Amino acid sequence: MTARRCTLSLAIAAALALSLTACSGGGGGTNVRPTPSPAQPGTTSNPTPPPVTYTYPEYSHLVPTGALAAQQEGFTGKGVDVGILDSGVDPSLADLQGRITWFKSYITGGSQSPNDTFGHGSVIAQILGGSAVSGFPGGVAPDANLYIAQIASSENNYLGYDTQAFQDLIGQGVRIFNMSYGPFDEVTSSTSGPFYANFFNPLIQQSDGLFVVAAMNQGNPQPSSLAGLPYLDPAALENWIAVVNVNISSTGQPDGLYTGSIAPSNACGVAAQWCISAPGEVQYLPIAGTTYGGLGYGTSFATAVVSGVAALVSQA
Repeated sequence: MTARRCTLSLAIAAALALSLTACSGGGGGTNVRPTPSPAQPGTTSNPTPPPVTYTYPEYSHLVPTGALAAQQEGFTGKGVDVGILDSGVDPSLADLQGRITWFKSYITGGSQSPNDTFGHGSVIAQILGGSAVSGFPGGVAPDANLYIAQIASSENNYLGYDTQAFQDLIGQGVRIFNMSYGPFDEVTSSTSGPFYANFFNPLIQQSDGLFVVAAMNQGNPQPSSLAGLPYLDPAALENWIAVVNVNISSTGQPDGLYTGSIAPSNACGVAAQWCISAPGEVQYLPIAGTTYGGLGYGTSFATAVVSGVAALVSQA
């Protein structure tokens, strides 16, 4: 674990904490405007432009998180490599045109051309790094390099522990790994510690990467064993982030843990030391032929937000 990796983790936490506790509903900045200088004789002052109004959840991943403000300052994730281990990506989506740097399928019989028959991975890619197009304001890190490892073909068929997928991403230079999946258990009752340690410790040592993991959506007081890994294996602590889903109000304000009837977020629980909250109710371009029709809820999407913020911080 290098000092830079520790600094990156802290910077991500600080950036999101600041934004989600101190954001204004109108645009992600403060409500304080600088006092204008008096107009010089013979000149007229420019009128103050009206404030921009944002709608939610369309902008939930951008404004309350501070991502849009960072983009306006030139931080777009440019030059940062991010790995998405998921169900693939639909290359026909308008906001992902020209955005896929690398794709490889690890499922049996999978095509090596970008594809996504499930749809979940395509939503993750949009929220994390999609371009701004009609109907979608763009992802958190719209210039990050997206490396797609297809490890799933359906909700119940995730090859989340495919060593080759991780090693291939590491070989491509990826150091941020988006893992919007996990088991349906709770870390405090899990006996999976030895398995996780044997699987992830070599990958952590090889990459010194940042592993961003969904806490899962059962409404439990504890995250899944995968998101809560450092509780079982403290060696993973400084390279691991668990992500929960925070609710965003209609005015863009954080409003507690998302506990709705659809995919209620697990809580940080014992993972508080390495847990970050982010908006997980998102709008995106619909994925044709799937159940992903344009609006989604869950820690999976909150995880994509955090991975995107990690790319912005890495660029900085």
